[in-house]
Amino acid sequence: MALHGALAPPVQAQSAAAARSGLLAGVRDVRPRVLRLDDIESDLICEARRIAGDGRTALYEFELRDGERKLLSGRASVVLDAGGNFGP
Repeated sequence: MALHGALAPPVQAQSAAAARSGLLAGVRDVRPRVLRLDDIESDLICEARRIAGDGRTALYEFELRDGERKLLSGRASVVLDAGGNFGP
């Protein structure tokens, strides 16, 4: 999601010439539908959809599936142009 947010065209007009970094800032409304993920033997599929954002942030809904079975879903926020400033 952070990679998509950094590569996606900005919602507001700004220069897209500089590469941007993304940082996963938070995860909310996580709804697990299974007790464990480490015992699933088939491929896991993660789909994310950007639902809001601007030039500095992006909000995604995501879903983790095992074929047609939904395993986990929630929302994630991403901060763009973090520039490595991750601490105080």
